[in-house]
Amino acid sequence: MEDVLKYLATHFSGSHPPQLRTPFVVDGLDFESRVVPALRRLASAVPSYVEGIDVDQVDYPVILLGLTERGWEAAEGIGRIERASHDRDEVLKYLAHRFAGDVTGRLDTPFEVGNLDFDSQVVPVLRRLASADPPLIKVINVDQVDYPVVLLGLTERGWDAVEASASASASNQSLSLSESDVQYELDVCLSFAGEQREFVQEVAGGLREAGVRVFYDEYEKAKLWGQNLYTYLEQIYRKSARYCVIFASSEYKRKLWPSHELRMAQSRAFTGCEAYILPARFDDTEIPGIPPTIGYIDLRTTSPRELVKLIVEKIASM
Repeated sequence: MEDVLKYLATHFSGSHPPQLRTPFVVDGLDFESRVVPALRRLASAVPSYVEGIDVDQVDYPVILLGLTERGWEAAEGIGRIERASHDRDEVLKYLAHRFAGDVTGRLDTPFEVGNLDFDSQVVPVLRRLASADPPLIKVINVDQVDYPVVLLGLTERGWDAVEASASASASNQSLSLSESDVQYELDVCLSFAGEQREFVQEVAGGLREAGVRVFYDEYEKAKLWGQNLYTYLEQIYRKSARYCVIFASSEYKRKLWPSHELRMAQSRAFTGCEAYILPARFDDTEIPGIPPTIGYIDLRTTSPRELVKLIVEKIASM
């Protein structure tokens, strides 16, 4: 499925026709046996990864119109669309500069963003920013054009994304200069009880938008499917990440899987010379193995967005 998703992301982010008709060739994969099953999965997921047109006689999209926001996020998450991610950051940076100093609060298309081609690079980004839920830009649309023709400004989420992108850029520069011989697959993993999933999901989404490599179980359903979770999670929480955020609570203390994740994190912390466990507390429950003298973030007075900023700053300061 990753090869098909990579192909679709490349197609819809470049100077190609807006529609893609089946069949098509993906890196030599047989269309019927390899591409079609992938299209079924991408189209039937909830929410879907692709926008397409179906016909009654065929059980997969016969015409693809583009990737959904989830599809773009998945493509970026597997590192298959670096150019589209770069284009998004450049457009956001341009819009932030434009609207920060514009009293009229209006920007008509087309406009120039550095060396980016407007039709093939800027337009796909505008579609994504406007169709996200919630959107990142305030726009005016017309029926004849499938992208915003007038931009009125950035939404609160858009400004957050600009700030997160800038922080992530500083973080990446810091990492390239300061990392030792150890190279981690992930920047941070999240350990929490299900009762706090809504809060943690906002944090995970903000980290992903900031370009942080984060382990959050909902993003890894396909990988977790069929795995021996005991050994797989041991690898994640003991070896794979630079930091582990523990979302401490009374529910966390009594749950089986969070306890396993915590033991693995403590094993890593015990053998390492740098801070690894980053506690964040929903209440005052004492968690075995996390001394009260360790600095923590109080989530009773800290929002998910604020926590995202703190995590990004922590990674950047390493």
